[in-house]
Amino acid sequence: MKVLTLKQPWATLVAEGIKKYEFRSWKTNYRGKILIHAGTGIDKKELEKFRDLNLEFPSKKY
Repeated sequence: MKVLTLKQPWATLVAEGIKKYEFRSWKTNYRGKILIHAGTGIDKKELEKFRDLNLEFPSKKY
C-alpha cells in the first residue's frame, strides 16, 4: 500500500475528506487506497484557519 506524508493541518483535512485533492509535481499511475501520514512538520499559519472545525490535528511532540 502507498503512503502520502503531509504536514498538519493538511493530513487531517485529507483524512477527513474535507480536502479532496492533493497535487504533487510528479506523475503516478497508482490509483487506489493510500495511507495518510502526518509528518512532524506543522504549517502553523494554515492550522489557525481551520481551528473552528473542532478537529484534532495530531502531532507527535518530542
